[in-house]
Amino acid sequence: MTPKRESFCWHVAAGLCPTDAYRQSTFASDNMKDATIHNSAYKLMKIDEVRARIAEIRREIQAESGITAKTVTDMLLTDRQIAYAKEQAGAAVSATMGIAKVNGLLDKAEASTAVSLTIEQAAPRDIAKAILRIMAQAVTARESAEAAGVFEHEANE
Repeated sequence: MTPKRESFCWHVAAGLCPTDAYRQSTFASDNMKDATIHNSAYKLMKIDEVRARIAEIRREIQAESGITAKTVTDMLLTDRQIAYAKEQAGAAVSATMGIAKVNGLLDKAEASTAVSLTIEQAAPRDIAKAILRIMAQAVTARESAEAAGVFEHEANE
């Protein structure tokens, strides 16, 4: 695999859409039209070796991070309990919806009115990308809560 393709794979695995990953992967895209970049990224995503490498990188990231659907669910359950205790209904609902999404309890039509596919019908790469984004959001929310001292208050009770 070429270094540019490897870079493209890492960017996609990290959550960028293929078009943005193409731009970030040192391809000579500065002078290219958006449609050309999109088509080039689409063609790369059709290459078996590229798709396999993206899947491999995602597995590596998951193994190194130790973050699984269960760990995200556990974090969101904690966040929901904290939000509920602080009478923050919006945050509690958000955590509940996050739990439902992580565990496949909502189809994509319920989660987003723009898409009507169920989780079973979605492409594996779309599911993996959504999970990576949700995990990143959950970690960010957890870090924000820790920075705000939410857990210190809980420990003192």
